[in-house]
This record gives sequence, structure tokens and C-alpha cells, in this order.
Amino acid sequence: MQGPQLSKISLSLGFIFLALVVAAQQEIPLAEWKEYSFAKDRFAMTFPYKPIPHADTINPGMTVYSIRLTSRAEISIRSKPSNNCDSELQNAIQSMAKASGAALPKVISVGGRKAFEDERKMGDHWSYTRLWCGDKRAFAASLGWPLSEKRPAAALRILDSFRTITPTNEP
Repeated sequence: MQGPQLSKISLSLGFIFLALVVAAQQEIPLAEWKEYSFAKDRFAMTFPYKPIPHADTINPGMTVYSIRLTSRAEISIRSKPSNNCDSELQNAIQSMAKASGAALPKVISVGGRKAFEDERKMGDHWSYTRLWCGDKRAFAASLGWPLSEKRPAAALRILDSFRTITPTNEP
């Protein structure tokens, strides 16, 4: 094989590679989603597949639930017991603002309770953080994705599906 024939094969392989890269960056199909409950951490959320809870290696006492949204984007939900969540949350917010030199995060509501969210550029990616309190629990969500891509819509679907549960109203 030489000349034009080799060029056609190279071009075809290039298109196949490009198609695979684009497919790998696509979001997870919505048809696979369902609500999962985690009684130990007193919450339920909708995910495209069941996350495997594991201990947080950086923050002792926290449990992490991570989901890959695309080949380059992931969301993690962290949970820990907290009898004084509101003041812990306020301290965390003040520390975040002080460390980054940025303004305080935006105040929102999650499950009728005050929560905070922040989105900023961090090097070559976007970083999103949401902090909130639940039933004797503190929660933190973190999401990262490349600057060259838009925020995965699936992330907000996951975050907006959060609800606290107790043994009497567990799904």
C-alpha cells in the first residue's frame, strides 16, 4: 500500500479515533438513572448508576460517593456525621473564602435549609463546590470538568435530586 491508498486508510483511522474521543466525552444516557438511598448517611439521590461508598482518604470520618459523568468529569458527594452542622458549615465557608481570596460562596437552599455553592476556574478546569446540612449530617459536593467543556447537565440533576431520609420514609 502506498500513496493515495495509505492516505485513505490513515484518514479513516483518524475519523474513527475522533468519533471514539467524542463518544467518550458524552454524558451518561438518562434512561439508566434511578434513585439510590444510603440509610447510613441518611440521604437519597438519583444517579446514573449506583456509587460505591468508600472512606474519604483526605477527610477522616467522611464517606464519599463518586460518579464519573464523562471521560473527564466527575462528581463526588461527601457525608459525615455532624451535631453542629450549621456552625461547621459557616466555618468552612469562611476558611474557603480566606484561603482563595475570593468572595463568599453563593447562598442557596437545599431541602429547605441554607446551603452554599461556589464555581471557579482552577488551573485547566472548572471547580464547583456545594456545602449543606441534612439530618445530623454535613454534606459536600465537588465537581470538576475541563475549561474547554460545558458543565455536565447530569451534575445538576444529581444535586437537585438530594433528599434526606430516615428509617420511616426510606424509599
